[in-house]
Amino acid sequence: MASIFSIRFIRDAARGRKRILDAGCGNGVQALYLARLYPEALIHGYDISPEAIERANRYKQSREVPNACFSVSSHDSFEPPDKMDMIYASGSLVGEHEIPGTEEPLLEGEEIVKRRLSRFREMLSHEGILAILWCAADDANNRLRKLAEGCDLAYRDARTGDVVSYKEDSGKIICRYALVFWALNK
Repeated sequence: MASIFSIRFIRDAARGRKRILDAGCGNGVQALYLARLYPEALIHGYDISPEAIERANRYKQSREVPNACFSVSSHDSFEPPDKMDMIYASGSLVGEHEIPGTEEPLLEGEEIVKRRLSRFREMLSHEGILAILWCAADDANNRLRKLAEGCDLAYRDARTGDVVSYKEDSGKIICRYALVFWALNK
């Protein structure tokens, strides 16, 4: 279930963007929220669960949201119809089924993460952003930033040079973060 933090972050990051991808959308709630909020945008969502996509499509029809579309796919097989202005993955970068029993998916699944970051980079438009929302400690965020840099994704605001990071401190050791990466010009 989406937290208030992730919903607010995604809402603000999506403002003004025309092609948005919810990578690992589950039942499509966040994608449908954005589609209703920004009717001028086209929102795509995919998930590996056929049942979740079936629910997303039912919600889409019952709420009459014409600018959202959903498909059964994975991070490794989804083919976007066009370059995306924003891609976000909320807690779905590496699935528990891919590296069972680990608490450190970046250590044990580094090759999976690099492959996905590279794929997301190729899907982004010239001014596109990739937002990874997850619960992690600072050392995991630092590892993710290094992996992203190796995939031509910059962890800096292209306009100001400032580091872009959002942190929700829940009073626990692990906090919810949104790491934003800009596509580097090739």
